[in-house]
Amino acid sequence: MKKQKQKRILFVAAALLCLLLTLLLRAALAIPALKDATMLLRPDSMGYWNPACALAAGDGFVCSPGSTTPEMVRPIGYPLILSVVIKFFGNNFLWGALLGIVLSVSAILPVAWAGRKLLCDRIGLFAGLLYALNLTSIADAPLILSDTLL
Repeated sequence: MKKQKQKRILFVAAALLCLLLTLLLRAALAIPALKDATMLLRPDSMGYWNPACALAAGDGFVCSPGSTTPEMVRPIGYPLILSVVIKFFGNNFLWGALLGIVLSVSAILPVAWAGRKLLCDRIGLFAGLLYALNLTSIADAPLILSDTLL
């Protein structure tokens, strides 16, 4: 029993180190993009941002603030989360980028846990480390896109 508890504590400590590595990589490599808001956008970014602004303004899930055209292209999940950020912190792409980084960093915990549950502690930590070093995830983290959430 005591050995199991020690293994669990060791796994949690190692997973938190992976989480810290994930945070450092994403935050450090996002600094250039955070200095220039246009670097945070891709062609479909406004398809998430405008409905989020409309939700934050109380207009409902429409294409843009003040519009009456229902948003029919995007699912509501990511714009809804963005709208909460916009409501509390203002209409600034920087906050959306920080949300993306937080979502990307927090994804490491279920990845490591799933690997642990499916196979063993080492595999869970290896899966977490692979996710921490995943170039696509690092690059997508600050972008105003739903990729990380999905």
